[in-house]
Amino acid sequence: MKKIIVVDDEQAIREGLTYLIDWEHYGYEIVGLAKNGKEGLSLIMELLPDVVITDIKMPQLNGLDMIKEVKKQGHSPYAIALTGYSEFEYAKRAIQLDFFSYLLKPIDEDELIDLLNKMNDLDKTEHTVSLQHQLVNKLFGSDSMPLPGYKWVCGLRTRKPLEDNVLKKIEKLQIEVISLSHYGYTYQVLLSTSHEQEERILEKQLKKGQEILSTGWLDANQNLGVLYSEINYLSRLTFLFPNQYVSPERLSVETTENYVHETLIQELVKAIITADRLKDAVAHYATYFYNNLAFEEDVKWQMNQDYHFLIRQVRNQVTIDLQEFTGSFSTEIFEATTFSELLVRLTNQLTQLSVLVAESLNNIDIISEILHYIGKNYVENLSLKTIAEKFNYNSAYLGKKFRKETGKSFVNYLEGIRMEKAAVLLTGSNLMVYEISEQVGYKNVDYFYKKFRQYYKISPNEYRGQEKTEEKINSAESLVL
Repeated sequence: MKKIIVVDDEQAIREGLTYLIDWEHYGYEIVGLAKNGKEGLSLIMELLPDVVITDIKMPQLNGLDMIKEVKKQGHSPYAIALTGYSEFEYAKRAIQLDFFSYLLKPIDEDELIDLLNKMNDLDKTEHTVSLQHQLVNKLFGSDSMPLPGYKWVCGLRTRKPLEDNVLKKIEKLQIEVISLSHYGYTYQVLLSTSHEQEERILEKQLKKGQEILSTGWLDANQNLGVLYSEINYLSRLTFLFPNQYVSPERLSVETTENYVHETLIQELVKAIITADRLKDAVAHYATYFYNNLAFEEDVKWQMNQDYHFLIRQVRNQVTIDLQEFTGSFSTEIFEATTFSELLVRLTNQLTQLSVLVAESLNNIDIISEILHYIGKNYVENLSLKTIAEKFNYNSAYLGKKFRKETGKSFVNYLEGIRMEKAAVLLTGSNLMVYEISEQVGYKNVDYFYKKFRQYYKISPNEYRGQEKTEEKINSAESLVL
């Protein structure tokens, strides 16, 4: 509670102020009353209040001179002058003497409350600015002394400032939040004067899906440079754990079953050769990096080494040309921005490798099988993705292989089959165009018209009419002969 002393030569005003409002509700308590300036000066220097509410005109020592003497003796409380309309010139002098403000008698309750709130806001701002200066030196500078007045501290680093509603939720937990900015990042220093806060309660208040690095709660009675060091360490793990809440406590939870690196590599080789459980093998391989809390540069270097070792192992077991797998993938590894992205690239690359091995071992002409399947099922909703899933191939790899062996993209080839079937139905049946559209795999007849015209340069009806005209001409010519 902030302390207040009331100095006024009118007893009714002195004592009436104590009951005018609920002082404690606004963070204040009246600790002393004085009936003149001389008594007030003695009481102020004894109790050192935060606020002095004083009448201006009083016997022995007036309010203005009393405050002037208080400041001369080294104490600077907020001073509020009490004055009547006839003493307004005194009030102006009071403001010049660095009084915080003044109140006209009779005292208006709302005006008094407004002044208390303004003093609170000013104190909070000054307190925050003071803490900011201290914490900048303690976290990023050379000040190694603990921060007095607090038991527990937690450091957060975010790319953008926390939203106001989040800050309010944290402050409701009786946690003081001080915001700092350093090298383009926002640092939130959380301070607690009571018991250590549970980290999961704090984590629940923070927005998911964004990068938040947290030191967790630490003893405030130490060199607070440890906060910055801990956050720098955590920042090197954001490649493994992108866009999420990362803290020492969370990392200890992430650690799961231990895997031996050599065993994992052999599991990958086996999965590639047998085309079985490759995704599981990659997942186990990924766990190795998670468990070791590897930094980005270490992950990429190790994976690049492992990948080329895998290629050599596969080449030793299968007579196959792997030239296309030895070049550009290293670039893909080092260009990945997150570990999850890197795992997707690795899975796709090893899947293509596994498919190539399977073809070599089984002498499978997969494209012939796919062409046969398209010829039987062209009416279905086919796509390269659905075909790749059916034949257990990577869609990107299958698309390249399909174009290489047929000279066409999958879409163009499928479209050609459908157009040829449509042409046969147009000339060999009395079906309506919309019926033909459905029978060759087009649910939308307008889209069918568009694709048919692009393919044959005329509409379906024109094509049908043209074919019938040619039939009549051919028939007439045969009669003449």
